[in-house]
Amino acid sequence: MKFYAGLDVGGTSGRVKFSAEDKTLIGEYLGEGCAFNTEGYELGREKYRKLMDAALSKYELKSSDCLGICIAASGIDSKEQEMQMRSIFEEMGFAKERILAVNDCELFLYLSKGPVLVTISGTGSICYGRNEAGEVFRTGGWNHVLSDEGSAYDIGLQAFKTYADWLDGRNNCPILAKKIANATGVKTLEQADVYVNDHLLDKSPVGGLAVSIAGTASVCRRGSASSCAAVSTISGEMDGATSSSRARMNRAAWEPGRSFRTASTTRTASFCPSPGLPCPSKPSRRSMA
Repeated sequence: MKFYAGLDVGGTSGRVKFSAEDKTLIGEYLGEGCAFNTEGYELGREKYRKLMDAALSKYELKSSDCLGICIAASGIDSKEQEMQMRSIFEEMGFAKERILAVNDCELFLYLSKGPVLVTISGTGSICYGRNEAGEVFRTGGWNHVLSDEGSAYDIGLQAFKTYADWLDGRNNCPILAKKIANATGVKTLEQADVYVNDHLLDKSPVGGLAVSIAGTASVCRRGSASSCAAVSTISGEMDGATSSSRARMNRAAWEPGRSFRTASTTRTASFCPSPGLPCPSKPSRRSMA
């Protein structure tokens, strides 16, 4: 059966969609994602093969019958990485001339002919922009060490740091502490140290904390300031993606008041309470044990 395929692959999940030759939908498959720039070629190759083998098998399709495939993936940040991605799919039997591999954010630029600004805030974050002259600019998305402001990983990491401060007796955040302890199994500072080192490159567990503690903000707003005061230290995290967009607009030299199309996709949730809550310190270390 002849078919077309499209992939949307982020650091946490990967989605594959298939359509028939007449463009009617065949179906889709959801599997594990891959951050190509941080996980590297060998691990990326393994994950993409696993994802595509499962997706093709589900609908009894063959790579040799593919009329065209587009891979929009997190971590395609250079020509070299683009060629590596193409080679992975060539190995799987997809025709070389029918493979398109681009950064997952860059793909959105092709949806508009005019000036456009695109921001993605998922496990990682990135912003692309194109001005009236057709010039393309990028901010962020270089990896979770150098950037990814406002991403799920960034929010999750800051939340975990706040929890570590709570364990160390430096703030007061019992609601946040309970949620993170339940999500990670971490009950002491010693365990926290091991957990962070174990997940320096694997962003998914840390990024998942942004979702698991999403309800903390509303609870804190309804309660007293002392009930979860330390969460206020994370109140500026979601501004990271906004600052990235502003930087992109400045580099693209958009004039004030100039209209342009915007596209954004957000897979994270803000859990930050109202700013200005006090953050009293506690004198002794804690344990959730």
